[in-house]
Amino acid sequence: TRSDGDVPGYLFLASIRRAGRLNGYVGVEVALSNVQAAWALLTHPLYAQEKGGAFVLANGLAQTALDASPRERELSLLDGSRYEVMAVGNTLYAPQSRSLPLVDWRFVTLSDIQPVREARNRAFIIGGLITSLLIGTMAALRQRRLQLLVDGRRQRAASLRLERRVRDKTKEL
Repeated sequence: TRSDGDVPGYLFLASIRRAGRLNGYVGVEVALSNVQAAWALLTHPLYAQEKGGAFVLANGLAQTALDASPRERELSLLDGSRYEVMAVGNTLYAPQSRSLPLVDWRFVTLSDIQPVREARNRAFIIGGLITSLLIGTMAALRQRRLQLLVDGRRQRAASLRLERRVRDKTKEL
């Protein structure tokens, strides 16, 4: 990686061989200023990193995050799996990367996990409310069923008493 003042660039080198013998090198320098200008418009931190870990290019958000000495750590998910996050100050970011094998670079974007946490909390609340509603509905249905059984028994008892009275009155007549 190379930079002239504020213009970032990258130098690609390749050896020239003929009949197994090294004849020299050829280099191509690529200015990355257009890429940097496009990346400046992004709303998430994004950076490119070489295989060895050196930073090739970063947008302003990523540069701010990287300058803040991020700490990497893991979070545990409900299913027991672990997820790597990067802590910058009090903000946690989930790094998502893609490799570019041709040049051995890795593009990394950092996503703030706070919206994910908020969505998770809302999902827990909604799940709890639905569970409460289901339990309440099942309790009401059970109570209704018991009430129907009690009412049926009362009607049966009243019917038997009425039959007995009718039978007794019929005997008297």
